[in-house]
Amino acid sequence: MTDFKPGIYEDLDYPTYADITVDGQQAWRSHDLTSLIKCAYSWKNAKPMTESPALLEGRVQHTVFLEHHKFLDEFAIEPDHINRRTKAGKEEYEDWVSGLGDKTPCKQDLYDLCMERRAALEEFIPGPDDKVELTLVFEWCGQPCKGKLDWYTGTDIWDLKTCRDASPRGFKNAINSFRIRGKPMRSTISCISDFICSSDG
Repeated sequence: MTDFKPGIYEDLDYPTYADITVDGQQAWRSHDLTSLIKCAYSWKNAKPMTESPALLEGRVQHTVFLEHHKFLDEFAIEPDHINRRTKAGKEEYEDWVSGLGDKTPCKQDLYDLCMERRAALEEFIPGPDDKVELTLVFEWCGQPCKGKLDWYTGTDIWDLKTCRDASPRGFKNAINSFRIRGKPMRSTISCISDFICSSDG
């Protein structure tokens, strides 16, 4: 495992991002900061984060929208001919997974859904000169932290969110539940820390 120093990093895959350390100390994620604000005791005693269906969908959607050309570097579409309800099918599937390396299995239906969303927002896809999936490593109150800028145009920072309910009420509930309003503040702190924001604005 390689230690990181405060700075801006491009083209980090998810496993590398998840294992970022600074001077041997695990860097906190934005999720850690959000959980700490809610309840320090629950954050300290929380179980390690695992790959949930919601997290997988968010990762696939981010990659499809921001870096579609890198999809096959991070994911592999599950073969549809394998019947995982049978013993032979389970063994065949496990054999297939064992050959993936760091790639994450992804169902064809999920990929198709994310592509439909991408098509609906085609006019907003990042341009060739934009920066996407920038990783920020910084210190906050003496604690190593890490964060991602989904999309940086050179003047604006965009944070891509996926949701099942995009109605005004559903979006408002998501903002309150996940404390999304706090994320721009943390992004600003990390951007200033890493000198992305220039002195002239």
